[in-house]
Amino acid sequence: MEQDNTSEGSKLSMQDKPLNETASNTNAQHPNDKGSQQTKKRPVVVEEPRLKQSLKFWFTPVDSAFEWYQQYGDAYSFHPIASQAIDFLAHPRYIKSIVGQHSNFQTGEGNAKLGGFDSVFGKKSTVVLDGDEHEKRRDWIKDALELEKVLPALNAARVDVNEHLATWQPGQPMELYSEMRTLATQLMCKVVLGMQGEPMKIMANELAELLETAITPQSWLIHHKAKLAIIDKMLYSNIAAKRATPGDDVLSRLIQAPETWVTAEDIHDNILTLVVLGHEGASVTTAWALYHIASDPAALEYIMQDVTYIAESDQLTQEKLNNTHHLDALIRETLRLHSPLIAIQRMATCPVKVGEFDVDAGQIVCPSMYLIHHNKEVWGDQAGEFQFDRFEQIKRPDPTMFLPFGIAPRFCPGQHIGYAEIKILLSDILYKFGKRIKPASNWQPLTRRRGNLLTPYENMPFILN
Repeated sequence: MEQDNTSEGSKLSMQDKPLNETASNTNAQHPNDKGSQQTKKRPVVVEEPRLKQSLKFWFTPVDSAFEWYQQYGDAYSFHPIASQAIDFLAHPRYIKSIVGQHSNFQTGEGNAKLGGFDSVFGKKSTVVLDGDEHEKRRDWIKDALELEKVLPALNAARVDVNEHLATWQPGQPMELYSEMRTLATQLMCKVVLGMQGEPMKIMANELAELLETAITPQSWLIHHKAKLAIIDKMLYSNIAAKRATPGDDVLSRLIQAPETWVTAEDIHDNILTLVVLGHEGASVTTAWALYHIASDPAALEYIMQDVTYIAESDQLTQEKLNNTHHLDALIRETLRLHSPLIAIQRMATCPVKVGEFDVDAGQIVCPSMYLIHHNKEVWGDQAGEFQFDRFEQIKRPDPTMFLPFGIAPRFCPGQHIGYAEIKILLSDILYKFGKRIKPASNWQPLTRRRGNLLTPYENMPFILN
């Protein structure tokens, strides 16, 4: 049900029309403008039945987003069933406009309305909160996620990574994305939750399956609630254990923080958010990076010195992780071409102008990192191609044109942990197996929707030569 038949080929053709020749409909009445006394300048409205729009965007989000982009330009409004109209924005100028007046937008309510995140993570999660309630929880989490504090647990977790890699057998068909989910989830369970051994593996399996049932049509089924009930029981048990005996993990630091307002619900909701979103982003990015490295020997050669440097370091430090510029460039290019999210949400709290368009209070706008990352006006004619050294010349990419971790002021607070996790996984895997990793001969680099994320189709089958 969740397959997205988007190929690399379709990505390459996304900009057949120059931006200055795309369709415009500046005088169109927007579906949310009821009885407006004057004409407002609005993005062009997608001219398809709402049910068709809903089905297309749900089952083939990248294909439909590119199709509408080509037809209507870099700003358009589509209107799904059971939702208000949504403005989709595909150019950095709109990001600059939103960031410049960020106090006029809310994010949490948009995530709850469109993403269903409150049904998975809970009502105290930072992803569904706004204003002061969001800010104080964000600061509380950022302090616990400082890289220097997390590195000891990351170093210890590498033992589990290498134990799992020892089970890989030459000639045995495997699913690369599934393997990366397993490794990334176990890393997060150890680093964030402080779990070890069999309890860690059980929790990792439950979490890895959660997004298959959550934030999808399957959420309406009882299996979603049953899965969350199992995870909740394990989380609350682990929280109680860490209260009694703190460890060197993120959960223990959150519990021991001096903030007096922190409740068990705060801890549960935000720990769940960290583990689920943290492992998903790392697993998607690592899988796609390995695919491109396996497809181009020059990419492996480009990063091999950095890979060896990390893999042969018994104890990684922040300095060592920062001293891997070629690996940084390749990871950034992977995040650009294969953003785990297609868009992020913002809801206007008052009438505002976004670029040239009028946005009413309550209107949801969705800056699309996926479309911006594939925009030829921004990234050149090879925007749809993987160029492993692209970011070697772009040391500090403009945050309005490269936004895999969101936009200001709500960047992902754990993005530095995500980078470290991806570097560790890539280095330990490539140091051991290098050129022996090969995608299955009949597999095509397609994307599917899994929950609110974009993941490799069919879990990326591969074989170890």
